[in-house]
Amino acid sequence: MTMTIHSGDSLAILVTVTDEDTSLAKDITGATITAQATKRDGKASATTATATTAITNAAAGKFTATFTAGDITAGAWTFQARVAVGGETEVVADEVILANGSAI
Repeated sequence: MTMTIHSGDSLAILVTVTDEDTSLAKDITGATITAQATKRDGKASATTATATTAITNAAAGKFTATFTAGDITAGAWTFQARVAVGGETEVVADEVILANGSAI
């Protein structure tokens, strides 16, 4: 999936964690969640923006990853979210963010 925003916009991404075998929502009660977006631009080092995460419905496997205005600048970014719960750690989101130049 690709998300398109304007450079400088804030962005809230709702993620639902599902069991890979059953496709049912996975309970994330007590989970530790990290999320970030990375922009490479052909450079040896990457630019990284870290999201604030909040579990919104643990039993239904839902959380949000929020970037504040200005975190995501123009260009192509890779968004990843990682959840650690019940002794397992897995990447649960791996998406592309395209940030267009701001019209203002």
